[in-house]
Amino acid sequence: MIIGVDKIIVKERIRKDFGDIAELAADIRDNGLISPIVVNKDYVLLAGERRLRAVKQLGWPQVEVRMMDTRDAEHELNIEISENDVRKAFSKSERVDYMYRLMRIEKEKAAERQRAGVPMKSSEGGEAKDKTAEAFGIGRQTMEREMSIVEHKDLLDPKDFADWDEGKLSTNKAYQQMKARMKQLEEENEKLHDDNKILARRSTSRSEERRVGTECRSRW
Repeated sequence: MIIGVDKIIVKERIRKDFGDIAELAADIRDNGLISPIVVNKDYVLLAGERRLRAVKQLGWPQVEVRMMDTRDAEHELNIEISENDVRKAFSKSERVDYMYRLMRIEKEKAAERQRAGVPMKSSEGGEAKDKTAEAFGIGRQTMEREMSIVEHKDLLDPKDFADWDEGKLSTNKAYQQMKARMKQLEEENEKLHDDNKILARRSTSRSEERRVGTECRSRW
């Protein structure tokens, strides 16, 4: 079906690196749109953001789309992952974004079960992490370390983070560098705190000396 380009709704997406859109736009201009953009019944984009960006760059007012019925948020997320991953492997940080989204979906499912009267197991939060890690074929510790690296990426040298994000630096090495920097900052903060305490005691001592000196002079 053909719809107006401006009717397609683009929500937050995992893919951040779209590559050369100008090159894709030139190919679409010369050869046409071979694969239609995929949307759900509400015209929310499911797959084909690069193609959408390209046709917008070409100034097309309308575009061919394929409307797809989806079961739930997890189904839509998996469509986005499947469509993107076969074209270009996700970076580590994009993969972490996917992990967080999957975990949110698992938590929402658990909340729905609880509202339906199904008792929540104490291990449910841990199981959500295990399921997410399993979906990527990695261990839970590796997943948690990747999440921690993204969360504290400001503690890494920008080049090291970029190398890790592109798979040139191992997760273990990047994580150890991050932890070492974190420990260094904690030690610096502790030293600063101790120095401030020493200065405060010295200031108090000098104030006390001045007070005693003033009292002595007033007695003379």
